[in-house]
Amino acid sequence: MPRYRNDTNRIEKIENQVKSDHERRKKIKHKEFMQHLRVHKEEFLEWHRKKQKERKKVANQAKTNYDLKKKEKEMKEDQKATERLKALK
Repeated sequence: MPRYRNDTNRIEKIENQVKSDHERRKKIKHKEFMQHLRVHKEEFLEWHRKKQKERKKVANQAKTNYDLKKKEKEMKEDQKATERLKALK
């Protein structure tokens, strides 16, 4: 009879060890997954920040170009107006 009890204890210990080992591996795997997820999130956000910065730069260049063209057009119109006034005098 004592041998049977001893075998049962051994089996329970082995089962508990397997279960705890399985849980430990599961936790490690989850932790690695979460780490990969965090890295991906940072890369994703950084990529979008970079693209947004590029879009803002292009938009500012376009606005500057537009303002410059508008200013040049106004200057030409003012110059033509002054030339017309001189021609009338």
